[in-house]
Amino acid sequence: MKNLKEYTKYLRENRLRDFSVYYIDEVKRLEIPLVNLIIKKGIIKSLTDESSITMTMESMGRFLVSLEDGTMIENTRKSLKLWEEGKIPMPGIGKNDILPSDLILIYAAQKKAVFHFLPDFSNDSRESISIIQAIEEFFTNAENEAVQMLFKIQKETELQLSESDSIKQRLLAIAEASSDFIGFADAKDQHIMYINQLGRKMTGIGKDEDVTKYKIADVHPEWTNKMFRNEIIPVAIKNGLWEGECAFIDRKGRETPVSMILMAHKNAEGELEYFSTISRDIREQKFAEQELKSVNSFLDSVLENIPNMVFVKDAYDLRFVRFNKAGEKLLGHSKKELLGKNDYDFFPKEQADFFTEKDNAVLNQNDIVDVPEEPIETKNGQRWLHTKKIPILSPAGRPRYLLGISEDITDIRRAKLDLEQKTKELERSNSELEQFAYVASHDLQEPLRTISSYVQLLASRYKDKLDKDANEFIEFAIDGSKRMRLLINSLLEYSRVNRIKPFEWIEITDVLKEIQVDMKEQIKEAGVNIKHNGLPKIYGDTVLIGQLFQNLIGNAIKFRSDNNPEIKISGKRKNGEYIFSVEDNGIGINKEYSEKIFIIFQRLNSREKYPGTGIGLSICKKIVERHGGKIWVESEPGKGSKFYFTIKATT
Repeated sequence: MKNLKEYTKYLRENRLRDFSVYYIDEVKRLEIPLVNLIIKKGIIKSLTDESSITMTMESMGRFLVSLEDGTMIENTRKSLKLWEEGKIPMPGIGKNDILPSDLILIYAAQKKAVFHFLPDFSNDSRESISIIQAIEEFFTNAENEAVQMLFKIQKETELQLSESDSIKQRLLAIAEASSDFIGFADAKDQHIMYINQLGRKMTGIGKDEDVTKYKIADVHPEWTNKMFRNEIIPVAIKNGLWEGECAFIDRKGRETPVSMILMAHKNAEGELEYFSTISRDIREQKFAEQELKSVNSFLDSVLENIPNMVFVKDAYDLRFVRFNKAGEKLLGHSKKELLGKNDYDFFPKEQADFFTEKDNAVLNQNDIVDVPEEPIETKNGQRWLHTKKIPILSPAGRPRYLLGISEDITDIRRAKLDLEQKTKELERSNSELEQFAYVASHDLQEPLRTISSYVQLLASRYKDKLDKDANEFIEFAIDGSKRMRLLINSLLEYSRVNRIKPFEWIEITDVLKEIQVDMKEQIKEAGVNIKHNGLPKIYGDTVLIGQLFQNLIGNAIKFRSDNNPEIKISGKRKNGEYIFSVEDNGIGINKEYSEKIFIIFQRLNSREKYPGTGIGLSICKKIVERHGGKIWVESEPGKGSKFYFTIKATT
C-alpha cells in the first residue's frame, strides 16, 4: 500500500516544479509579511521569476526529503533555534524581521500544497486517509514546536521592552506589520490598551479611532466572553497563558474564528498588570477541517457500502476498532459485539491462533499478507474467505493499525471444487477416448491391409477378364481402401497429439528448414515461394510444432492461387505469449467458415479437386491448445488466408 514516503518521493521526482509553483501561488495569496520584506529588500526580485522558482524547487525538494525520511520535526527545531539565536541564514534578514505568524503561514502554504496533489497520486481511500493522517501529524508537531518557541521569544521580548524604548518602537513596527491579531488590555478594568492594524480590521475599529474606549468584551461575541469569564482569564492568571480557539466580532456582528494565545503579565511584586494576545485567523483552517470532515464522511460511507468485509485492528493488542456492515452480516455479530474484542472472543482457539499468526506476520514484516483461503466460523456456519491484511504505519514507520479486507469465496470455492472434480472426470474420459481412438485405428490397419491386398490382387489378375462395371467397382474399392488408410493414419496422428512428452527449447527457423527439405518436391512442383526471418525460440514439443507448421504450409500449398503463390511466416513475443502467422495469397475462405474449418472431418471443397481427410486443421488446433494457445484465421475469398496461432511463453 502506498504511504507518505512514496507520496513525497512522487512529488519530488515527478511533480516538483508543479508543487513549487502551487506553493508560490499560496504564499502570494496569503501575503506573508516575511516574503513581502524579502522582496522589498531586493533579496529576490519577485516570486514568479525563474530564479525564484528554481530556488523554491530546491527548498521544497529539501522539505519533501525531510517528510520522506522523517526529519521534518528535527529540522523545524533547528530552524527555530537559529531564529531564537538570531542566526538567520538569509542576508539582510534579522531575528526581529521574522514573525511567529510567518512560520504558521508558511506551514499552511506547505500543507495545502501537499494536500493538493494527493488525488493525482492515489484514488484509494484507505491509502489517502493514511497519508493525510501522517501529514497532519507532521504539521501538528511542527506548529506546536513553533508555538512553544513563540512563547519563549515573547517572554524575552517582554524583558527587552522594559529596557529599551527603541526596541519597543521596533516591536511596535513588527506588530503593525503582523498578519496576526496582536493586542494588550489592562488587567484591572479590561480596557484595551493597544491592538495592531490587523486587529482593528478584524474588530472593525477605525484606523484613527481611540481603542482605549473599548473593553475586551466589546470585541468578542457573547459565547467567547463567557469563555473569558469562566475559563480563559482564570487559566491565564493561574498558568501564565491560555491557548485555544475562540472568536472576535466586528461592529457589524461578523465573527472571525481565531486560534488565541492569551498571556497574563505580572510586575516584580507579582501583581497582575495586563493581558497580551496573539491570535490567528483560522477561517481557512475551519473550512479545511469541514472539508476534511466531509471527505471522512464520504470515505466512511464508501467503507460501509463496500460489499466485502473490512475491519481494522489496533496493532498493540489486535482488538477490533472498526467494522463495516458487510463484516457484521458475514460474521453475524453487531459492531457493538465486535468492537474492543479480539479473535479469541468469537472463534475457536485453533482459528484464532491462525488469524493472530497472520496478523503478527503483517505487523512484523510491515508488508501485505495475502491469505488465499481461510475457514472461519460464523453464526451462519463455516465460510471460506480470501483475506488481505495490510499494516497502517505511523510517520515514524511503526505499525499503528492492521487493516483487513476479506472476500467471501465460499460459493466460488465450492464451484471451483466441483469444476476440478468434473475436469478430472473429463480428463479421464478424454484419456479413455484417445486410447480407444488409438487402439481402434491401430487395430483397423490389419484388416484394411488384407482388404486392400485382395482387391489389388483381383485388379491385377482379372482386370482384362471382367466387364467394364466390374473393373470400375474394383477401382472404387481400391480408392476407398486408400482413403480409409489415410483416415486411419490421420486419426492416429490426432490421438497422438496429447501424448505426454517433455518440452524442450525449439529453434523455429531450424524446424522450417527441415520441413522445406521434406517438402522439397511438393514446393518445387507448386512453384511456391516461402519467406520467413527473425522467428523466436519457443518451448514445446518439437515433433508437434513441426507437424503444426507442416500442416499449415501444406494447406497453403494445396489451396494456392495460379499466380505466383507465396507463403509468409512471421512470429514475435507479446504479452506473455508468442504470436505466429502463416499467410498465403491463395483462394481464401468465406468468413462464415472461419471456425468450421478447425472441426474434425469438416471439408469446404470437393475431394476430387482438393484431396485430403479434413483433419489437418483439427490437428493444428489440438497442437496449439496442447501448448496453451489458440488458433484462428483471417481470410476473404480470392484474397488469401492468414492463419494466426499463439504459444504460451516460458521465461
